[in-house]
Amino acid sequence: MIYSPLGRRGGGHLHPALTFGFLRLGKLRWQGAAAYVAAQILGTLAAAALVLVVWGSWARSVDLGATTPGPLGPWAALAAELLLTFALVSVVFHFVDRPRLMRFTPVAAGLTTLACVLVEAPASTTSLNPARTLGPDVVTGSYRGLWIYLLAPPLGAVLAAVVFRRTRGEVPCAKLVHTDDYVCHFRDCAYRKAAEVAASRLDA
Repeated sequence: MIYSPLGRRGGGHLHPALTFGFLRLGKLRWQGAAAYVAAQILGTLAAAALVLVVWGSWARSVDLGATTPGPLGPWAALAAELLLTFALVSVVFHFVDRPRLMRFTPVAAGLTTLACVLVEAPASTTSLNPARTLGPDVVTGSYRGLWIYLLAPPLGAVLAAVVFRRTRGEVPCAKLVHTDDYVCHFRDCAYRKAAEVAASRLDA
């Protein structure tokens, strides 16, 4: 999805916490971040409703895949969500920051998410994404531990942004895969500026 034309055009933000991280790094304005988060939430609500319509009782039997704290309790789930979202968003930042690695950002993010799911399984059913949790909860009317998944991932992402800024500086762009084939509307895109400089030199 991130490699698709839509993903390359929009930046591949399927994750409110990731959007908050890029907002903290100054790559979006509040209005833009709010629009992204609204779209992400509407997408999960529509997806959860569609799953319920198509699979009915089967979907209800697993609460549409709702995320809830595990046997270790809510505070363990909170800690796991915060730390693993921090790890996931940090991986994204470091891949986006390096031109040679940037095109592999979706692969790195996917593999990191898989590892996070395996690590977090004893503590929680793993969300790392407030929108992903909110969709099934709203559609089923079950809100067990919702506060954990609305609070911890954004905090983990903002913490990742703070650490990245202190150790690496500014991230070049908020697109997970930046290509010159699509206009980049994110603030102060270093990749876009580099392309403009190269084009001006060729014109000269």
